[in-house]
Amino acid sequence: MTVAAMNVSKSIAERLSRFKVADLRDLARVTGLGGLPTRKADLAAAVGAHLTSHAPGSSNAAPVVLSIDVGYRNLAWALADDRRVHAWRRETLVPAAAEKSESESESETKARIYEPTVFARAVLSLTQNMAGAVTEARAAYGADPAQLHVVIERQRSMGPAQGSLTVFMVNMVEGMLWSSVLHPAFLREPLGAPLRGVSLPPGQVSQWFEHGSTGGKSKSKSKKTAATAMVDRVLRDAAMAGKGELAIAYQADVAQPKLTSSLALDASLAAAFAAEKKRDDMADALLQAAASLDWLRNARDVARRIEAGEAMVPFMYADVGFRAVFGPQDS
Repeated sequence: MTVAAMNVSKSIAERLSRFKVADLRDLARVTGLGGLPTRKADLAAAVGAHLTSHAPGSSNAAPVVLSIDVGYRNLAWALADDRRVHAWRRETLVPAAAEKSESESESETKARIYEPTVFARAVLSLTQNMAGAVTEARAAYGADPAQLHVVIERQRSMGPAQGSLTVFMVNMVEGMLWSSVLHPAFLREPLGAPLRGVSLPPGQVSQWFEHGSTGGKSKSKSKKTAATAMVDRVLRDAAMAGKGELAIAYQADVAQPKLTSSLALDASLAAAFAAEKKRDDMADALLQAAASLDWLRNARDVARRIEAGEAMVPFMYADVGFRAVFGPQDS
């Protein structure tokens, strides 16, 4: 860490030490930091480290998000920056998973397709395609690969006595994905810094948009239905932004007044989503990208304000306690 970065870290840490636990949790929430410790000192340290990594001095380039919704039969991913969605698609990671005879049971299908080397080759091919999309986004729109954040929602896990083969295979794919994208050869070019990987706690995205909650199969199904409905609504209300492009706008329900974010989306991507039979996975991937961009934008703004010693006002975080956080104590 450079001397300048150490000074930024110290400045942010000193100011956060005056915040209450509830305020620190609010800061974590609007900047996308999950899996929080309970002790105030540990919480302040976690939030401080998170904000320091997004301080203005670290980079002024726009973040790029590669969002992956894990699966072996239905895997979806989206690549976006703060201006546009560059890629958005669903993949059948292991084609044999979609091939099932009428006489074959579900358990027999899973046993037939379970072959680690097949999964590994499929994941490697997929991540190479993702890297190609990053390269294309750079060539066409100037997206900076050095600002890439790979975001994957953490998959559920069970003990050996409880775990099903489906859960096991999805967990295996998740691990293979992280091994592939975190490998130095992933983007085939030096980034100058380690690639940023974010393993999101389950439910964090749905809580950001307030269309679902964690826990239970029925709740998970309800969350997916709501996510699909939200993306349907966003695309239905989209305005034409140019030749073959849509301007999609979405809102996170945690902000009062609600802040509307917008992204350009090629009309062909919207058409592909409309034609999909398994749209919930694509919806999850897109909303995860959108939420991550919100959090990255908020983190950079909060870090800048804290470092500058500004008295923050509740311009976009009003209902999560920021009037208390950035009120009299900063005046």
